[in-house]
Amino acid sequence: MSYSNQHNQLVLIVDDLQQNLEILGNILSSLKVKIAVAMNGKQAINTTFKKKPDLILLDISMPEMDGFEVCMKIKENPDTKDIPIIFLTAKTETEDIVKGFDLGAVDYITKPFKAQELLARVKTHLDLKRSRDLINKQISELEKLNENKDKFISLISHDLRGPFTGFLGLTKFLDENLDSFSQDEIKEIARELHNSLFRQYQLLENLLEWSKIQIGSFKINKQKINVAEIVNNKIELFQISAKSKKIELISYINGNTYIYADKIMISSVIHNLISNAIKYSKSGGKVIINSTSKDNYVEISISDNGVGISEEKLEKLFHSESSFTTPGTNNEIGSGLGLLITKELVEMNDGKITVESKENIGTTFYILIPSEENK
Repeated sequence: MSYSNQHNQLVLIVDDLQQNLEILGNILSSLKVKIAVAMNGKQAINTTFKKKPDLILLDISMPEMDGFEVCMKIKENPDTKDIPIIFLTAKTETEDIVKGFDLGAVDYITKPFKAQELLARVKTHLDLKRSRDLINKQISELEKLNENKDKFISLISHDLRGPFTGFLGLTKFLDENLDSFSQDEIKEIARELHNSLFRQYQLLENLLEWSKIQIGSFKINKQKINVAEIVNNKIELFQISAKSKKIELISYINGNTYIYADKIMISSVIHNLISNAIKYSKSGGKVIINSTSKDNYVEISISDNGVGISEEKLEKLFHSESSFTTPGTNNEIGSGLGLLITKELVEMNDGKITVESKENIGTTFYILIPSEENK
């Protein structure tokens, strides 16, 4: 590993003698690592818990709390137990070395310090730490991909099978009884077939969009975009479905409201949230879209006075491992994917999404998006 790769790594040096701290600091300066120091056990523990160093050089012989006790406390904490510790000691007795390894130390260095030996050992353990961190990160990513794959399969099997079963049953019923239906009944069945197909199309769109996010094939093209333009387009798109439920769509967004984001992604976010607001609004309700400027951000709010969300469901709303779907006020169905996609799209644009809701009163989603390019 080259020195440049170690620039961001932090080494904590623990010794009760200022002279030793200076010697160690001078030796390590050639590695270009960041250095923190502590002159007693309590300081060492506090610094470790706060800064999470990549490596600790820990003196054994210190007053009040020796290095062995410090090591024990660090290894007892789940957040710091994997930080490698090298003991610094003037002692070379086998029992002290063995005790250090038993407590979880990875190595030891004897005083007086030999610069080349110390550098070699520190570099080795920093390399190992970086490699372990990379492996753990890759394992975590693989576990997440595996979880997403399982959820993807589950969603497909559950959410596609149901609508298709109903669709097939309805077409079979129509085929077997067509001659006995009136024109009005045929129109009603045709409407149901259309709605069923449209729901399946929306589900497939969500599944494909979500899968693109998971495999990283979504390309972000951030630019200055007009929020009112996107919202007005969506209001026009949803007018028919809103009118069928006697729901009024209202926008109070100023025509000069701009954000810096990917237009397609933000359009999808607003589409999902307006669609949900209509879905969970009762007949005669209102869906209100508004915006507020906050420092270098614009907060877009989408509110309804619909059925609301219970506190229990509110806590799980954006969690993929516990996603759920609730039928709309006209029994509209969904996959439970819409809000997961919405959250990921917002975060990919350096934004944040939050929600407030009360059952039988209504729900408001807030999207916070940068109003200018982050530099």
